[in-house]
Amino acid sequence: MRRVALLLPALLLFGVAVAAPPADTTAKNNNRPAFSLGLRSHYGFIIPHSSTIRDVSRSSPWGLELDAALLLTGDRAWDYCFCYPRMGLSLSYFNYANPRVLGNGYTLAYYVEPFMSYRRRLNFSFRAGGGLAYLDTPYHPVNNPTNLFYSAPLSFLLQVNLGLNYRLSPHLNLRAAGYYSHISNGGMREPNKGINFPTASLGLDYTFRPPVLTERSRTHTGQMGTDTRKNYFEAAAGFTAKPANPGERQRHPIVGLLGTYHRTVSRRSVLHGGAAWESDWTLKERAERNNETTGFHRASLLVGHDLLIGRFEFSQAVGAYVYSPFRARDPVYQRYALKFRLNRRLFTAVTLKAHRQVADYLDGRIGVRF
Repeated sequence: MRRVALLLPALLLFGVAVAAPPADTTAKNNNRPAFSLGLRSHYGFIIPHSSTIRDVSRSSPWGLELDAALLLTGDRAWDYCFCYPRMGLSLSYFNYANPRVLGNGYTLAYYVEPFMSYRRRLNFSFRAGGGLAYLDTPYHPVNNPTNLFYSAPLSFLLQVNLGLNYRLSPHLNLRAAGYYSHISNGGMREPNKGINFPTASLGLDYTFRPPVLTERSRTHTGQMGTDTRKNYFEAAAGFTAKPANPGERQRHPIVGLLGTYHRTVSRRSVLHGGAAWESDWTLKERAERNNETTGFHRASLLVGHDLLIGRFEFSQAVGAYVYSPFRARDPVYQRYALKFRLNRRLFTAVTLKAHRQVADYLDGRIGVRF
């Protein structure tokens, strides 16, 4: 960690030394995306969200992150969210400070990050992203039995953060942020408690061609899938597959249907409620092995919130089963979703369902708005 702390001041001095001349202020560059590279350090802790992992959670992970991004500054980008969104790829290394049990993690994530008041020298940004994680010390019943966090080298990453940005020069930006990261395999292999770890981050972004920004009004134009309706309905279908029990190779399908009513309460905030139906063939398999005829269908009611970030939406919902012949692990569950709107009506999504601290499964969805 000491080497990481020394790296950032060195990068700051280097960035100031190589800063290019003032930005090109010609009008032809107004709509050109601004490309930037960023480097940051991380330091945090692991949340002991289950008694079975409490002892192993007593570590302080640290890491390094490198990202490449485009800041979109054109009219069409502005119509997404009345802000300037940045989209990019992030490559990270995390040392979980427990080499024998937890090892190291390497992540690759795609993110979208809208900036609030980007024209000001001091501004805020919110980032939501997801991707893949490679973990090098998975659970093994003999060699590593205490790692109940993950059992597969390849897992999924979901991440959100809130950043405070200070523009040191037209090219150089200092960024301090708080991250929350979740890594799990979506229930495809057990054990799978998942790693939940907040981190504090400090770093720098270097923009090669600083953007020239123009004043724009906060008026919807209806372009690029913008939907101005205050109230609307959505229907979606999801699919995934997982083993009936930990350690098994054979996977069984899980199919879900969801219908929700949405009410917009602000430019970036939507409340929703609805009903879900789920057919889980892993429950059918487990019942048959016990010579039972218990049904494998479930119905639930749910309420939640959608955070709008242009064409992307980050949703969180809480659901309660109203019909579940096969007894659920908990009567209440959570579902987190990252949604992308293809146009005004169609969207795709990746969602994670969890019962309290334990991930159940990750699925893919396609839906329609009407």
